[in-house]
Amino acid sequence: MKRKIQLILLIFILCIHCELAQAQQYDNNVTSVTIVEEIDSDFMQKAIIEKDGTIWLLVNTRKEHRIFGYKDKDINSEKMILLSTFTNEVENNPFGCKYGAFYDTYGMKDKNIELKYITTENEFLKIDIIQNRKTIDQVYMLKKWFEFEK
Repeated sequence: MKRKIQLILLIFILCIHCELAQAQQYDNNVTSVTIVEEIDSDFMQKAIIEKDGTIWLLVNTRKEHRIFGYKDKDINSEKMILLSTFTNEVENNPFGCKYGAFYDTYGMKDKNIELKYITTENEFLKIDIIQNRKTIDQVYMLKKWFEFEK
């Protein structure tokens, strides 16, 4: 019974996602993005932090993720980078993230970008953005999106 309910919820979320993707509008080359406010924890895909601090996340068709890297420890601060399963949030970088929008960490390889965990600060993780083996910036990501390798 629990499986049936989970399947129904998954189908419902996929339907909403499809409708939102179709509702995306372009006005004078400015993208208007509609996002789902909250991803249900049952369908949330978390990024993995390896023992050396390296962060990785691969797309899982059964899970969803939306992980912003913020300039400050404040979700209202500038969005610097995004990892998301949603096409309308990644294609053409509609949030204007300085370092880009990606489906997963594998997709960042084209720009030679990596993410590395530094420390935990309350509900945020402090993350280095590394490009060509040099730290180019630091961002803050909500810790609910991560789990540490065991």
